Amino acid sequence: MKARIITAVLLLPLIIFLLWYGRLPLIIVLCGVTIIGLYEFFAAVKLEDRLLRGMAFLLVIITYSFFWTGDYTYMNLSVLMFIALSLGIYVFKYPKISLDQLGFLTFGMVYILYLLLHIALVRETTPEGIWSVWLIFIIAFGSDSAAYFVGVNFGKNKLVPKLSPKKTIEGALGGVLGAGILCTIFGILMLQYGLVDTWVTLPMFFVIGIFGSVVSQIGDLVGSAMKRQTQIKDFGKIIPGHGGILDRLDSILLTAPYVYIIVTMLY
Repeated sequence: MKARIITAVLLLPLIIFLLWYGRLPLIIVLCGVTIIGLYEFFAAVKLEDRLLRGMAFLLVIITYSFFWTGDYTYMNLSVLMFIALSLGIYVFKYPKISLDQLGFLTFGMVYILYLLLHIALVRETTPEGIWSVWLIFIIAFGSDSAAYFVGVNFGKNKLVPKLSPKKTIEGALGGVLGAGILCTIFGILMLQYGLVDTWVTLPMFFVIGIFGSVVSQIGDLVGSAMKRQTQIKDFGKIIPGHGGILDRLDSILLTAPYVYIIVTMLY
């Protein structure tokens, strides 16, 4: 627990800087985080083909490079490149590469690259993105913290015992309520400074937090399911006290596209 707290305190200034400044530093860090996350995922599912892995890492760099150009039509090109290259490798290395490996590759790219990219999309492409991007972390971390507090102190009924024995229904409801309250506080600031349209109300922020918490908790359970299925305790050890990149980002991966959709509706 001590290592977990120290790491969180040390990482917080970096996260604040990246989200506030955005632009190239954020894109570079997201690119690196995506590559590490893919590496952890490939290790978990035992995708060992070097050509497939190398192609995936290269396309991550290409995708974020296309994003940096500001012409987002190129993003479609990166998807086409991935399809063409992965299928080409599958054909020319047949039968050394199985359909299972191709499926793991595709899932990993969508689950990690595509979903994580939405942090940059919210920050760089939406109006007031410098503020809106915080919703991702307010929902994910706020829901997680509230669920932990309520679960530890009041949790009695197991939520999904076969998947995550420590999670309780009471904790899940606490996470939902906590995210709703935190988003409402965030909404007060957004409305006070005129950062959203006048038709947006505080109850809407509360609802955004509630549904966001559900999405975030599903993301967390998806990460737990993958670890149980692959019989690993953590995806990695790169973050002391937290495990791997995917161990820390599992709730954010689904929350980021959720917030992107919400933000595009609010403006």
